[in-house]
Parts: sequence; structure tokens; C-alpha cells
Amino acid sequence: MAEDFDTLSSVRIKLSDPSGVIALAEVDSYSDLPTSPASQTAYRTSDTGIYYKYDTDLADWESIDLLIADAVLNAMLESNSINTTVRRAINIVLAGLYSRRQIVKEGTGAESTEYQSLSTLITLYNSLKAAYKEESAETATANTGRIVQMTRPSVGGFYE
Repeated sequence: MAEDFDTLSSVRIKLSDPSGVIALAEVDSYSDLPTSPASQTAYRTSDTGIYYKYDTDLADWESIDLLIADAVLNAMLESNSINTTVRRAINIVLAGLYSRRQIVKEGTGAESTEYQSLSTLITLYNSLKAAYKEESAETATANTGRIVQMTRPSVGGFYE
């Protein structure tokens, strides 16, 4: 299956990856990035696959650190729906965040702002995971494959 950027961007927006972004757009190369970018929009360059966001303080483009790769999401999308892909991707994102937080804790301690922001992200993804789990439980049905007669039987012309 060829990559569909609209589907991929839909998954990324549902995953909040990258965070703080509400729209994704695609351009051909870095030189094609807009001179007046839209607010809260990240742009992906087709030639490199790198996502960029405009930093208004620096007045320059900065690359965005993603929590899960496009290749992983595309592989999941080949055999799953968007919602199933998001649910499964959350577990991968959480695994990466837990390991990052542990590295930060050992390096700078649990009081650092980076540790606190990673803990906040982990809380966000755990609540997102719970919301998707609850949603999937509502839509799941138990199909046992049994056939049930839905009409009352007629015995001797009378219904029991």
C-alpha cells in the first residue's frame, strides 16, 4: 500500500504527535516551506520526511522530534483501521517515553523540568489509551457464531 499522507496526518493528529500541532501539511522540500506559516501547523518535507515547525521566537524553522516514525505508522495502517493504529501506536509511544524518562532521571534527577514534562506526556498518553480502550469496548461485540431462532415455535397450530 502506498503512503497516504492524509491518513497518516489523521493518525498523527489523533496521537498528538507532534504535540501542540493541530494541522499537518506536506511540501516538496525545505526550500518550499511557506514564508508565512499557519499557526500550530507542522510541515513535512516529501524529500526527507522531516517535520518542521516555525519558531516565532527564533523566526526560523526547527525540526520536530517525533515519538513514532512514519514507517511504523504506515506499516500499521496497511493492516489496521485508523483507530486501531492509534491504539497500538500509543503503546509504542509510551514505551519510548518510559525509557526516555528513566534516562533523564538517572542523568539529571526527578526534579528536572525535562523529567516533569516527560511525566506529563506519559500521563497524557495513558489517559488517551484509556479513552481508546473505553471506546473500543463500547463498539466491540461478542459474536459466538450461534444461530438463534427468533420466532416462537408453532406446535399443532398453536404458539407456545
